[in-house]
Amino acid sequence: MKYIFSGLMLILLALSANAQSYATLGQNPCYGGTTAGPKFGLTFQASNPIRDTQVGWFDIDNESFDNHNVRDNSFALGLLFQYRMEDAYLRLRVNSTKINILEYHDNQSDQYRNVTNVHGRQNKITLAPGITWLLNHRNLDLYFGFELPLTLHGVFTLDNQTIRTGSTADEILFKGDIYSEIPSGYSVGVGGIFGFNYFFHRKFSVGAEFSPSLLYAKLGGQTDITMDITHPEPSFFSESNSQDALYGYTFYENRFSFGLSVWF
Repeated sequence: MKYIFSGLMLILLALSANAQSYATLGQNPCYGGTTAGPKFGLTFQASNPIRDTQVGWFDIDNESFDNHNVRDNSFALGLLFQYRMEDAYLRLRVNSTKINILEYHDNQSDQYRNVTNVHGRQNKITLAPGITWLLNHRNLDLYFGFELPLTLHGVFTLDNQTIRTGSTADEILFKGDIYSEIPSGYSVGVGGIFGFNYFFHRKFSVGAEFSPSLLYAKLGGQTDITMDITHPEPSFFSESNSQDALYGYTFYENRFSFGLSVWF
């Protein structure tokens, strides 16, 4: 992955060195990329939700996605603000990611039934200033560039409830809740941008972009864990913590976004 990212960065550097000559080709006065075209762009983006906080329930192959029922309702939405200069766009991307994963286990035998629900939730906010250069071709704008994403990772909460019943649903043998909080953190780095906009009207376009990023992160830390066993009686309650920090951890993200743009 490191070599792929390095190769993409070299391609971007080579393209940017020739951006001035490329940007003058194939200009269409009715669409983007021209001195007569709109100056400002506002894009509504939908992206793949990226979960960087690693949690064993959702990241061990044989315990979650492969063998159990997982409902992933995560999503990422954002706004992209752009200002066009002669041959480039200055941009600011603002993105909100909501991680919402529910894993459901239902294990039955002749003697008992185990039902476990594990619910993971987290909110993230990303600010990413950047610049792109245009490769115009009539009403199809191809572009490339860089951005500097800064992401604030909220607290990752994990709710784990297990109920064991006997031969009937009313015969509760065990009931317990485990609540965990993984601390907030941040990541910052550099990302390449490759994308396109198709102008179906002078002031409207649809497009997509791909952005591989290399990031430095400070995630996790002291994880607070609360255990509450309500059955069998007497009930049991405890608090503990673990250390799962990823300080200075360098990793990669691949973002895919689709967008609808309005130009002014």
